[in-house]
Amino acid sequence: MVVATFTDSRGVRHQISMIELKVAHQIAPPSQDLSQTLTDLIELNLLSEEARRLGYDQHPAALDERARRAVEHFVIDDFHETHRLETLPPQFIEQSTQKNLGLFKHPELRRGTHLLIKPMGSEKTPMTEEQEETLKPVIDRARADLIAAPIQSSAELEERLKRYQPWLPEGYEVIFEDLGRFSRHGPFIPSFNEACFAIDEAPRLVGPTLTPFGFHFIWIEEVIPPLVTSDEEIEEIVRRRLLPEVRGFEWRKLLTRLFKQQSE
Repeated sequence: MVVATFTDSRGVRHQISMIELKVAHQIAPPSQDLSQTLTDLIELNLLSEEARRLGYDQHPAALDERARRAVEHFVIDDFHETHRLETLPPQFIEQSTQKNLGLFKHPELRRGTHLLIKPMGSEKTPMTEEQEETLKPVIDRARADLIAAPIQSSAELEERLKRYQPWLPEGYEVIFEDLGRFSRHGPFIPSFNEACFAIDEAPRLVGPTLTPFGFHFIWIEEVIPPLVTSDEEIEEIVRRRLLPEVRGFEWRKLLTRLFKQQSE
């Protein structure tokens, strides 16, 4: 955040006095109590009753905030009129759209987790036929366990890791991973993806599925239908989400410039 910092409390008071004087002559009606307005702003936006009771309202940070709120109070209407949905820079719209395109358009997706029972190091060197044969009795035992005591969530699948690890000979392991959201043509190998997309209802357990890494028991948490949003809708959504960010960015630039001018 770009915020001016005043270390000299006398300087802050001087800036507040200048703001009061300027507003009194140019904006505020003669009957308005500007000192009280500034006090109200700081009380409503910064300090609790206890903080004021302890005298924190004269802390340099509080005085800095009072000056900031005073400027905001008197220029915010014109500022918001300058920075509107229609005036957002096109490059901001394009960058934000590309960055968040997956929120507006995507194919059918799956979301899930899995247990992978594997030889150690199989992420670098594919599992051999001998290692596959060594694992098969453990996989059969794990499948029978999951049929006898079905899981109901990803958390329950993760708990099975503790049960299955002692069943493995030395040099083998069980790992649990969150797969996140993924498409049929996403980051995983085809045999894994095909197993996940062979079902169209969730939640459901899939597997064991054999891949070069080992044997997977996959918990499909969610089946997410494809999403298609028109370009016009996307632009409208992006503009509305961007507007507060752009205003905040431009507001901080304005404050920095105003405080710099007042201190010169």
